[in-house]
Amino acid sequence: MKEEALQRENLRSTVSRREDPQIEIESLQIEELQRELRILMQEMLLKHQESDAEVFRVWWEEEGREGRYFSLQRRIEELEEAEWKKRILPYAYEEDVFHDM
Repeated sequence: MKEEALQRENLRSTVSRREDPQIEIESLQIEELQRELRILMQEMLLKHQESDAEVFRVWWEEEGREGRYFSLQRRIEELEEAEWKKRILPYAYEEDVFHDM
């Protein structure tokens, strides 16, 4: 009985992942934002090594790169949380209903 329920859940999980293009889109957005964040961090490290403290501070803070860094991080976290909710929460409800039976 439990094996059948697990098999149905696995099948439903596979099908739902294929059926929800929004999750795919969000995953691609997360990857793109992470790539952009890595590039910004590489630029930051290079600038920090090549410049004195004041030049770096102006470049990082006043030219808006610090704000961009935190904005990217925040957006990545929001998308990851939304993706998690879409993938996990429907099954959490099913699990509660299954245990209540």
